[in-house]
Amino acid sequence: MPSAPPHAGARDATELGRRAQASNTMSNNKPVFIFRAIASDIGDFKALAEQAVRLKKYGRVEMTISGLAQKARYEIPESGNAWHEYASNNPALHKFFPHEKIAPFVPAEFVQKNVRALQERLKVIRELGLGASFWAGEPAFLPEAFFRANPHLRGPRVDHPRRSKHEVFAPCIDHQETLEMFAWMMAELVRRVPELGTFCFKTNDAGSGICWADWLYSGPNGPASCRQRSTGQRVAEFMGALREAAVRAGGDVRVFMTPQFRTGEMREIACYCLTAATWMAAAAGGASEAGPTRPWSRWDAACSTHAIR
Repeated sequence: MPSAPPHAGARDATELGRRAQASNTMSNNKPVFIFRAIASDIGDFKALAEQAVRLKKYGRVEMTISGLAQKARYEIPESGNAWHEYASNNPALHKFFPHEKIAPFVPAEFVQKNVRALQERLKVIRELGLGASFWAGEPAFLPEAFFRANPHLRGPRVDHPRRSKHEVFAPCIDHQETLEMFAWMMAELVRRVPELGTFCFKTNDAGSGICWADWLYSGPNGPASCRQRSTGQRVAEFMGALREAAVRAGGDVRVFMTPQFRTGEMREIACYCLTAATWMAAAAGGASEAGPTRPWSRWDAACSTHAIR
């Protein structure tokens, strides 16, 4: 594994790489089948789960339980907006278990409905003996009122400028305060869902994003205070914070990322928390000289190899 670029205050890159490599395996040497069930109706969810049961003899089976009970209409501007109509469908940790700093800015009734929907899905998978996974877009944009109350936590603009008439921003994950909020929400998720085996998040897409990433819709942007930090450093620390929070809450959760990064940023991330072979296979959309020869799609490789454990 290549050494990490010199940096001050980052977690040890060798240890991150060791944990990432250890996690790049199957659960107990058996495959993990994850069904991302986009079903708001519990009957439809149960029907799919009952079909998934047939795979239990081949490995661990997990059902994604993070679908929203309803669109986050509070996120849509009063004047309407096509981009918000789409992005408001995306799950995020704060839409289920908001940290106390975020909770005042998210309608309590909306959160309660999402938790009830999650509990209904949990009941189904428990009856069938299945595991759980959680899919989200992170770090997700937060209401503007949150940033007016916490201006120091404002991160990158993450809406699509050609489709949106209203700017939205995600929190800056270079702040320890932000990492602590995410750690608390992740720990709460694990406490509520002990069956959780996988947490997978997309970023730099559809209302989520990381400061100064090249492929943000508006181009690289964020606070001047974190501009000089490595993309690899901030991604590794974010994923590490999620994983460590899960462990402290008593869980054994794989943390995966489906990324939108340019190849150069992928190399940086590889230096901090991933094996070079698997990451470069993902970056190339196929085989790498040093790694596997299996032809992966970029999306599949992202889901299967980018992990902290």
